[in-house]
Amino acid sequence: MKIKLTLLYFLLLVTFSAIANYNLPKEKLKKVKLHLNNKTFELCVPKGYMLSINYTTEEIEYLFRYQDSSCIYLSGFFYCKNERNINLLGDSIYNLRFQNTKLIKEINELLTKNKIPIKPDTIKLKGIQENQLMWKDILLKDISVGYYNVSKINVALFDRSISSLKQKMK
Repeated sequence: MKIKLTLLYFLLLVTFSAIANYNLPKEKLKKVKLHLNNKTFELCVPKGYMLSINYTTEEIEYLFRYQDSSCIYLSGFFYCKNERNINLLGDSIYNLRFQNTKLIKEINELLTKNKIPIKPDTIKLKGIQENQLMWKDILLKDISVGYYNVSKINVALFDRSISSLKQKMK
């Protein structure tokens, strides 16, 4: 009887410990609201950032920079902060990611065969930089979200952050 009771206490302790640790990374994240392309987004980013905002008359980009040089971005710019890393994946991937879809559609209307593939609405790319840090870029129609200069131990936290992106309905 004592063994069963001890085993039950042990299982409860392990279960509650696992639940507590599962919620721990969320405490490291802060929810922010961002305005991009006339839409409002919510993104949970790791705490301790310095926010930079770059903009032109038509485009805006949010950069969440950290002391270790890692960075998360949400951007409406045509070219993203990971352009150099994407270029290292090869010309075909680079050309697809940064394709001028409107122009390609016009060209395809003129072609009868061998039409150029149109870029999909969502493209996910990732890799290891020359400095052995990690990067990731996700293109979602006309915006991109991603990170770069992330150490391997922080990849899960940064993945959780960029996957938290949600468009808020008005």
